[in-house]
Amino acid sequence: MLDCPPQALAHLYRVGAHPADIDLVLLSHAHSDHIGGVDLLLLGVVSEHGARLRERPLALAGPTGIRARVGELVGPSPRLPRPDDPRVRWFEQEGGASFTWRDVRVECIAVEHAPPLPALGYRIGIAGRTLAYTGDARLTPAIDELARGADLLVVECGGDRERGHLDWDDVRELRSRLPRSTRVLVTHYDHASAPEPSSLPGIELAQDLARYEV
Repeated sequence: MLDCPPQALAHLYRVGAHPADIDLVLLSHAHSDHIGGVDLLLLGVVSEHGARLRERPLALAGPTGIRARVGELVGPSPRLPRPDDPRVRWFEQEGGASFTWRDVRVECIAVEHAPPLPALGYRIGIAGRTLAYTGDARLTPAIDELARGADLLVVECGGDRERGHLDWDDVRELRSRLPRSTRVLVTHYDHASAPEPSSLPGIELAQDLARYEV
C-alpha cells in the first residue's frame, strides 16, 4: 500500500480486499491525508488477531519519526502495538536507505515536500518490475533518480509548487524526460481543474477504485 489516507480501509473493502491482504505499507510523509488511515488498519491487526500473529506480520515503513506521528493520531489506545510487537514491523528510513520485505525490494529516496518535514519517495522492485512513487514532492533531481528505469511511475500533482507539490507543467516536463517505456500515472490531483487527457500525451490520470497492471 502506497500511503494510507483516511478513506483507505473503505476503499479496500470496495475493491474486495481486506486488511489481512496487506503485507507492506509505505508512508511517504507524516501529513494526515497520507497516514490518517493507519489507525483503522492497525485496529484490524490488533482486534481481529488479538495476541495471535497474523499469518504474516504487517510491515510499515516511512521517514524517521513516522511511528511517533502515527501514535499522535491513534492516541492512548492499544491499537498501536509496542515497537517490539511481532505482529507489526516498523522500518523508519532516511533517503538512500533500502530494505527487503517478503521478496519486495524497497529503495528510499529523500524528496522535497514541506521542509523540515522529512519526505520519501520509493522505488519498489517486485517480480522483475520497478514501481516508483513520488509521494508529495517538488520537481527536483531526486524525482529523476526515483523515476529512472521504472516500469510505472506514480506521480502526484497537487498543483501548488509553494506548498511542495508538482503542477501540470512539471508533470509534462517530467514525462518529456522519461523513456516511452515508463508508464506515468498521476494521482493526488484536483479532478475539477485537471487538463483534458488529450493535452497530456503519455500520461494517465488515476481514478479511484481502478485497477492497473504492471
